[in-house]
Amino acid sequence: MDQLGGQLGVFVRVMSLANSELWVVSHVKTTSVDRPVWRTNPVGMVRRTVGLILALTLTMVGGYLFVFLLFFAKVPVKIMFILGAGMMLFGGLYWLWADYINAEPKPEK
Repeated sequence: MDQLGGQLGVFVRVMSLANSELWVVSHVKTTSVDRPVWRTNPVGMVRRTVGLILALTLTMVGGYLFVFLLFFAKVPVKIMFILGAGMMLFGGLYWLWADYINAEPKPEK
């Protein structure tokens, strides 16, 4: 039992160290040449690029399905399909708005 307690203590110390390093990294706003961190951090650039591609895809597919199912479908369509397409469209538009259109830098603490 004492060995387990020692291992948990090491785990807690490692996790608290990792959290403090993540806190320091996440609160760095600019580099030495005053560029935003996401422009110099390749992981941040990849995350933003993948997020933009997914948000645009979700918006385009949701919009296409919503308009097609609502106006151009040859057979009657259940309302659940139209609502699903509308939710896809809304989710994509909200993702774009929240992460790219209305993106503001986080306030410094």
